[in-house]
Amino acid sequence: METLTDYNKAKAAGLEKVEDFSRDRWTDYNSHDPGVTTLEYLCYALSDLASRTDLDMPDLLARADHSATDHFHKANEILPNRALTLLDYRKLLIDIDGIKNAWLQVREGSHRTITIDQLLETLSAESIEVLESRTGYKGKYYDLRVAGQYDVVVQYHDWVRDEAKVGLLSEAKQRLHANRNLCEDFSLPQAVAEEPVGICFNLQLEQSADNDAVIAEAAYQLDRFISPIIRFHSLQDLQRKGLQTSDIFNGPLLQHGFIDEDDLLNSELRAEIHASDLVQVLMDIPGVLAVSKLQMTTFAKVAVFPDPPPENVREWQPVIEGEKWVLPITPGKAPAFSLDLSRLIVFKENIPYGGDADIIRYRFQQSKGRDFQRPLLPHELLLTLPKATLDHSITDLSDYPTIQNHFPQVYGIGQEGLAGNTTDIRKNEARQLKAYLLIVEQLMANYLAQLDSVADLLSPQSVEHTLFTQQVNDIRDYNSLLVNAEGFAETLQGLAEDERTFERRRNRFLDHLMARLGEEFSEYSVLADGLYGAGSRRRLMADKQRLLNAYDSLSQQRAGGFNCLGVGSDANSGSENAGSAGSFERSSANESGLKKRLENFFGIGSHFETPFGFSERFYRIYDEIDNDNIQEWRFEIQDAHEGNRLSSTHKYETREAAFVAMQKALTAGLDPENYEIHPGTGGYYHILRQPGEDDTVARKIQIFDSSEAAQANIDDTVDFLRAHETLADIVVIEHNLLRPHRYVDMAGVSLPDDIHKKRRHWQPQTNRQLDEFDPSEYEYNDSDLLASCVDDEYADCPDSNPYAFRITVVLPYNVQQFRTMSFRRYLERFIRELTPAHILTKICWVDHPMMARLQSQHTDWRIAMASYRNTPVEGVDDHQRYRDLMQAQRELVKTLGQLDSVYPTGHLHDCKEGDQENPMILGQSKLGIFEENDNG
Repeated sequence: METLTDYNKAKAAGLEKVEDFSRDRWTDYNSHDPGVTTLEYLCYALSDLASRTDLDMPDLLARADHSATDHFHKANEILPNRALTLLDYRKLLIDIDGIKNAWLQVREGSHRTITIDQLLETLSAESIEVLESRTGYKGKYYDLRVAGQYDVVVQYHDWVRDEAKVGLLSEAKQRLHANRNLCEDFSLPQAVAEEPVGICFNLQLEQSADNDAVIAEAAYQLDRFISPIIRFHSLQDLQRKGLQTSDIFNGPLLQHGFIDEDDLLNSELRAEIHASDLVQVLMDIPGVLAVSKLQMTTFAKVAVFPDPPPENVREWQPVIEGEKWVLPITPGKAPAFSLDLSRLIVFKENIPYGGDADIIRYRFQQSKGRDFQRPLLPHELLLTLPKATLDHSITDLSDYPTIQNHFPQVYGIGQEGLAGNTTDIRKNEARQLKAYLLIVEQLMANYLAQLDSVADLLSPQSVEHTLFTQQVNDIRDYNSLLVNAEGFAETLQGLAEDERTFERRRNRFLDHLMARLGEEFSEYSVLADGLYGAGSRRRLMADKQRLLNAYDSLSQQRAGGFNCLGVGSDANSGSENAGSAGSFERSSANESGLKKRLENFFGIGSHFETPFGFSERFYRIYDEIDNDNIQEWRFEIQDAHEGNRLSSTHKYETREAAFVAMQKALTAGLDPENYEIHPGTGGYYHILRQPGEDDTVARKIQIFDSSEAAQANIDDTVDFLRAHETLADIVVIEHNLLRPHRYVDMAGVSLPDDIHKKRRHWQPQTNRQLDEFDPSEYEYNDSDLLASCVDDEYADCPDSNPYAFRITVVLPYNVQQFRTMSFRRYLERFIRELTPAHILTKICWVDHPMMARLQSQHTDWRIAMASYRNTPVEGVDDHQRYRDLMQAQRELVKTLGQLDSVYPTGHLHDCKEGDQENPMILGQSKLGIFEENDNG
């Protein structure tokens, strides 16, 4: 490249090649020689090409308006991720206005209502005491340990009013559940109880020190040390600290700025305070010479404070008094410095000064005002893409000026051409030189067209070519040099790249982009040839582009679970998208990251492309223009003989709407109960309805002689749809969310453990007695628990806990591609690779009736869960919400226990014809159970 950009070096290299190849016939290498002249112009053109190639990458990728292309993700889009660690969750909560600090603690201990029964090797809903009393066995029962559960406490800023605190706790709950990870759960956030800390110290000061100012500063520094403030930083602040961009954006993207994780680590909930740390804080204050005395005391408020109080009773009583070295803090409480409960004295040459209390308090509050942060501006939080320096509106990368117009006029190939009285031989010679040069210039023009398309080649967006061409402009009598000038552009593009070459090269470009993100489809690419045949490369292109276009969202949410509150879709949002209490958003926005990734892979959900399992041979969406001249869309389902099975009953404004309607028709069409037969003119016809809706989704365009014939056609259609079923949904179930839940009243207070002894209880808000209820509605039985595999020599065996980091992924067996065992095995590995490593995944392949039943029950359970976990719903009391959840959960748990994977028919290996589909493989095949009536 360096040789090409230097014209003189390029010319010297060219002459050297000429001498090597033509020394026997050409000895004149002077500049007047036509060959040397041609070489000079070609070197000039090549140097121009090389200089454009050597431009900075922003200039190569930018558009005419100097803006960066939108093909590439910005740092704030691709680098952040959902909250993964406890520090990430703390960041999310501190990002809420009004919350000063937050802490999450793993909930240790055991589940209150589930016992591991080692004797029966199962789980029990009875307590250890009941089991031991009933069976007489000791040491054979264990409490089920809780896993993946977190207790959450928050600390408010001093300026937060009491009436706003409930709203902050609600927003904290919303934000936590919007960022909940798979197989994890949170308790209701609670405000941390603060434990006042009083400090008594004697400071030796310099003579020139301001006593009140030093005392106020000392109080402020002690307050900040004991109860630190977490500050938000700009991008530039952290870059100046030496942090890399990838580290700065690591974690959730916050609204108020970036939080340095070192600040979080230094603000953990303290278990004790060391006097040595406080001495170091005080000694760093200007004017302080020494700390001669320091004592620490914690206080608690008197529970019952009489009015008027006795003389010897104060509102705050010491808990631990006069500690000199280490002050323990009550577990679960946050220490808070109290100026009123502290005694601060300074000395100058052994003369004590107490200072002016009012001035000290004023300066102390003034210093705390320094903690206030101005809102950071957007440009302080974003990393912008570099701007192009080249003016593309003046200089187009693809613009190739022909060198023929630069040749001396005597050559006759420029715009002036030859004189009118020139002989035909001379004209033919000039035309021959023009054609000769055109071949070389066409290559250089194509090169610049390719260079101008770099951004498109490195983009996951759809492109029409990977090898780009353009015609050379400004050549006199250009068309006379071509055999077919009118279709030359298409011919030129066809010569550069045919369909097969395009598919191969485009897949390679997409593989490069995926490799940069750590993704690959190598095994899937091999299987795709057998699954999709001649269309496999096109299908792979669509799959890769779909993944790359959504990768910013998919990568952020890869470990995320769905929002149990049933509201909101923004992973980093709080109550902005909260919606109404008990609402349920059944869309791809509120699904687990694993399900979103699988939906993207299969091309289902919110993607309106050719979805997984669809074949245009059977399922067709077409546009239709009637007399109103408006383009509208319909769908049609055909059988293998292109006979009509079902057609849309409506016209749709967009292809996407027609696609959604066809999905509904395909799902509804699998169940014979959704068809209706009606009499019509000359016979009978049948329609298809969506369950629970009055409107029809499809119809059969045919009149049958009898209702029996119509019913026979319905049966054939159902058989056809089941034989060619498409993947419409995937069910991902988190086991920990199916654990027994405690009843929580409208005030958020759990009922006492002896609730089963009570027939009535008082509702805290209204002091109103509720109707009687059946205690059994609030108790779980053994049948309500998930199945377990208890080790006969239980020693905290992880397999005994079905609620600890386990999920079940359910897919329909009837999808045609899933009947190929090699593809199914690949999918099982693929799903497990996508699942976080600490989660055990069970994968089930079920038939349509079971899939439909499970989908319905899972939806009902999610609706009940959202209602149970949300704020009270008007007209629905807490009893009803809890009963709905228990009933939905019981049905879902029962169905989970009945799941059994369906396998395609296998074939024993034939030595003569060893290419059977789905051969029996040892360890990878399921044998049926022989039943006597099978043999008649």
